[in-house]
Amino acid sequence: MSRRDHNALQIPCGYLKCVHFFKTQAGRKKHWNSAHRTFTVSHTTTVGDDSEELPDDNFTADHNDFSPGSPDLGQSFGEPDNPDNVDTEFWGPCDKLYRNFHSKLNARPCDATGQFLEDGAPPIPPPDKSPDDWTPYRSRVEFETAEFLYTRNQMSAGNINILLDLWAATLLKHNDKPPFADCRDLYKTIDSTPVGDIKWQSFKVQYTGEKPAHDVPPWMDQPYDIWYCDPHEVIHNMLANPEYATEMDYWPYRCLVT
Repeated sequence: MSRRDHNALQIPCGYLKCVHFFKTQAGRKKHWNSAHRTFTVSHTTTVGDDSEELPDDNFTADHNDFSPGSPDLGQSFGEPDNPDNVDTEFWGPCDKLYRNFHSKLNARPCDATGQFLEDGAPPIPPPDKSPDDWTPYRSRVEFETAEFLYTRNQMSAGNINILLDLWAATLLKHNDKPPFADCRDLYKTIDSTPVGDIKWQSFKVQYTGEKPAHDVPPWMDQPYDIWYCDPHEVIHNMLANPEYATEMDYWPYRCLVT
């Protein structure tokens, strides 16, 4: 992820060939009125975060394991047209309960390439991370700064910018910079922090239906952020967690009573 370094002047002018930067939107507007005065506005330039698109609502498009032609798992359990595709096992008191196990989806362990492992072979351990790997943070200081400002202190965005400016002033003589460019850089880094190696993603939604002619409720005009993790990756990590090795039954079955 590309990161900006701290700079007291963060907002570019936006006009072609103008190299001025500003600390606030008000300062940039004052510069526009004095240096780029115009009576015709052909377009509006907005400086801010890149727009975010809605994710594809067709979840199966990127996952071939849910393709439309896939057979229904339930059809392979005891259906008349497939009676030999199950393994039966009696269990429980007096053998009154029995399970129909799928004969092909038998949860046989395999490696990442699909090659079956030998019986009793231990699972392949996950790759070790370097003790100095604080991704997406560039150092432990960045991580602890973010944790302190966002979680423990819950400092406002304006105060974070003031703190980083003061921090930068003390580092000028060392030709160094504070860990974050501004509050937006801090928030973006936090948002990209993987949880179990899964990134948080977001998109915006807004009401687009009919509105009353007067006294429009604020919620009809307000955009809302939706945060989520890819459910496919979440389930993948759950199945890969060795702590769940003896807590899950990976062999699909139907439980029936005689």
